[in-house]
Amino acid sequence: SFLAVSDHAAERQVLRGHVPAAMARLQPLGRLPGTKRLELAIGLPWHNREGLTNLLRQLYDPASGGFRHYLTPEQFTQAFGPTEPEYQAAIAFAKANGLAVTGTHANRMLVDVAGAVADVERAFQVRLRVYPHPRDARTFFAPEAEPSVDKGLGILHISGLDSYTLPHPRVC
Repeated sequence: SFLAVSDHAAERQVLRGHVPAAMARLQPLGRLPGTKRLELAIGLPWHNREGLTNLLRQLYDPASGGFRHYLTPEQFTQAFGPTEPEYQAAIAFAKANGLAVTGTHANRMLVDVAGAVADVERAFQVRLRVYPHPRDARTFFAPEAEPSVDKGLGILHISGLDSYTLPHPRVC
């Protein structure tokens, strides 16, 4: 029994950066209702970071032959974006876990999804808890541990797994 759990855990990759640091000092007030609907954005990683760094260096170096020779969105996606099979794998993962794909993007960097908390928890093997906000007079939800996905699935980040920081208008 223990070996089966260990083997299963070894087949998953943990996605870091989803648990707000303030939670270390907080006690949960309860679980987020399983029927509550969440809207998430699944982010996929760029490829060829060294090539991208070199491209950016050339674009902004007046002495470079590549100075101000910008790529089209299609060229950028081809050179640095996730592949079509990687993108389709992320979409298939979402659908297989009961999440509705609500948006796709030509650069293949994001898959917008929506689903019930229960489906999100099952897909990313997390429990979403409700906590008192340490500074604001409100509660927020967040996963009690970092989410994980099947090893080899090209997912970098999941936006929308917490409400610790609320969006606010940009003041110009």
